[in-house]
Amino acid sequence: AGTLSSATLYDARQGKTITTTKLDMAKLNSSGKFPANGMIWAGRTDTTSTQPNGIQLVNGSTLQAALTVVSPDPVYIKGDYNTTAKKPAAVICDALNLLSNGWNNSKTAGGSLPNATATTYNAAFIAGNVPTAGSNYSGGFENYARFHENWSGVTCTIRGSFVELWQSQYATKKWPGTGGNFYNPPTRNWDYDTLFNTAATLPPFTPWTARVGRVAWWEP
Repeated sequence: AGTLSSATLYDARQGKTITTTKLDMAKLNSSGKFPANGMIWAGRTDTTSTQPNGIQLVNGSTLQAALTVVSPDPVYIKGDYNTTAKKPAAVICDALNLLSNGWNNSKTAGGSLPNATATTYNAAFIAGNVPTAGSNYSGGFENYARFHENWSGVTCTIRGSFVELWQSQYATKKWPGTGGNFYNPPTRNWDYDTLFNTAATLPPFTPWTARVGRVAWWEP
């Protein structure tokens, strides 16, 4: 009970109040339903490019076991994620949104920016973005993760990896710049997690690619 619920939040980049399916990871840990294969697929049937509803992961500081969360929708990770007894973890989604420990879903259109607090995320990310085209700048790598708070002077720590394989299909508004009701950037303490150098400690269902190269040939 309570592992899944519904919550709304205001996403200033999209200019929309977003409805999210909220997945409480702490309650999932104790539910007896944590996925044995390490995969959660979560999606909403009401997500469109004009109403980019999504998935919100909360209370995820502890994961019971290695876990990959996959969604065709935007994903919002609220608070510390996979920071206690760190496990191999990944999030694969339409667009990656990071909300700090201080976030409480109270942001409103035209209101002041909520203040972020220091937050750590330990996961590999595969997510989409909006491409840079002409004067439409996507914000660069430093804005691969989308922020929604006043992070000025506050540290966002990430240990993981960042892969972009597609353009966002739902959260398609261009990078708005900083300030206003959008966000102020954090102090970024980001680095690659060397845990991923070993196949045995990759997140479940990590995509693999193969490269074929010609190393020898025979000519009659």
